[in-house]
Formats: sequence, C-alpha cells, structure tokens
Amino acid sequence: MNFFYSRVSTEEQNDARQLEVGSSYDEVFADKASGKNTDRPELKRMLDKLRENDTVTVLSIDRLGRNTNDILNIISKIKSVNAKFICLSPQFNTSDVYGDFFISVLASLSELERKQILERQRQGIRIAKQNGKYKGRKPKKLDDFEEIYYKQANSMITAEQAAKLLGVSRSTYYRRASKYNKSIDNK
Repeated sequence: MNFFYSRVSTEEQNDARQLEVGSSYDEVFADKASGKNTDRPELKRMLDKLRENDTVTVLSIDRLGRNTNDILNIISKIKSVNAKFICLSPQFNTSDVYGDFFISVLASLSELERKQILERQRQGIRIAKQNGKYKGRKPKKLDDFEEIYYKQANSMITAEQAAKLLGVSRSTYYRRASKYNKSIDNK
C-alpha cells in the first residue's frame, strides 16, 4: 500500500496543500500536532499499519518531525518492516545510500530551523517585554474559586479535586491559592 503522511502544527493551520498531494495515495494519515515529538495519533496509526513493501510518502521531511533523532527513528521504523520512505520536496527515497545520507542532512536542517524559530520567538518576546507590549498570557478566570478554595482549605475536598473542579492543573491551583492567601493577609 502507498501511504501519505501529512502534518501541520496547529488546528488553525491549513493542510489542504498536503492533502491535495496525498489524495492520489491509498491511505492518508493527517496529524494536526507539533512536530517537536512523535506522540501523534495518526503517525502511530500509520506505523502500526505499515507492512513489507508498503511506501510512506511525505511532501517534505519536516512534516515527519522537527528533531533529527525523531525523524531518523521514524524512518528506521519504516525501514525495519522493509517498507520504503519517499520525500517529494526535495525528491529522494530510502532505496539507496544517497537517500539515507540525504535524510540525515535534511533532518538536521529541519531541527536547526526549529531551533531558529524558537530563538526568534524568544527574542521577539524579550523586545516586546522591554517595550511594555508583552504581559504574558492573561490569567484564566475562575468564577467559583473562592467557594472551591474554601472547601479545600477546610478539608472538604483535596487540592487535586479543587483543581479538577476549576479545570486547571494542580500547580495553577496552588499558585492561585497562594496569591489569594496573600491578598487576604493584606486586607
């Protein structure tokens, strides 16, 4: 079978260009998840279905991942079942040693690009903070906080239960509780 794998990083991004290319393949697997790790449902499903003589095609190597080791591990899994990997842009495959070499080079470039994006993002945030334009993410509004905090402070529920009721992590709950305590002490 000929599989096509598509990936965009967020739900808001459009994968139409990739899916159009993939429409001529037997089966398309499309993830809307970051390439920074391999914990992607469609990628896992595709790798589980992969059999000998199958082919996995991607539009570009960075669709497979943004980390050299992850990309090489995914391709290694593909090759371990005697399947073939093809990248369309630039065009190469794993049928010869040159393709394997090219994969290593492109995977490294993909990882470098990811690191550069993160560095530019950090620089932009730093500059925005210096100019007073970046305040970070706005705190989540917790309408029932006082009531739930009262229950937790009086041992009616645990902090974990309080966090679940508010729809936040335990660390967020503890941060808010600490801030709330300080505001009460200052009154």
